[in-house]
Amino acid sequence: MKTTIVTTDVDGNRFIFLDVTEKAKEIFSSGIFEIFEIDGNDEYLIETHDHLNHALSMGLPIGIQVGSMGTLIKQLANTY
Repeated sequence: MKTTIVTTDVDGNRFIFLDVTEKAKEIFSSGIFEIFEIDGNDEYLIETHDHLNHALSMGLPIGIQVGSMGTLIKQLANTY
């Protein structure tokens, strides 16, 4: 499985999500991570199996939030 990221942009704040669509049902059932439906520039916390199944049936990506673009860039800049 290749690693894919998805980004959203809400009011100028860009967020990065790791695309876990292929493993979304397993991840949701484990309860270890919150997962989000990504629809354009909007993200929605998935709280039920029905919501997850609907998002998957619509072909929408499902992601785990990695962080904001600004924060990640600052962290990278401080490591070099």
